[in-house]
Amino acid sequence: MLMPHPGIPSVVADEEAGIGMAMRHLLELGHRRIGFLVGAGSWDWHHESRLAAYRDGLRAAGIEPLPRWVRHLLFEFPADTGFQGSGYRRMGEWLREGWRDLGLTALLTQNDQAAMGVIAALHEAGFRVPEDVSVV
Repeated sequence: MLMPHPGIPSVVADEEAGIGMAMRHLLELGHRRIGFLVGAGSWDWHHESRLAAYRDGLRAAGIEPLPRWVRHLLFEFPADTGFQGSGYRRMGEWLREGWRDLGLTALLTQNDQAAMGVIAALHEAGFRVPEDVSVV
């Protein structure tokens, strides 16, 4: 497991296992077109492992993930509103830029705060969660 700060004791989550459990849950619900809103950049040291676990989960179910099913959370420091604000903004952009055309029925998010922002943006656009889109 990658240590976020070598030499500094820390507790870290098993990112791959968590993504795997979330993907299995969504797949068991019958979802086959699952998007992913994930962090990126130097502030997210688990970015690549999260993406790999997401892709592995889809491929294990016989689904080839498409690059356009993934969007990245972006932060605008110093005035950012955190994960919730970033999730809200990025989901709003995705909705304006063709979300409906992708046919995604579920979305895996970076964390609960990002999910809250995503859900707010989906509600504003007229989507029902989880009836129209499941969000984890």
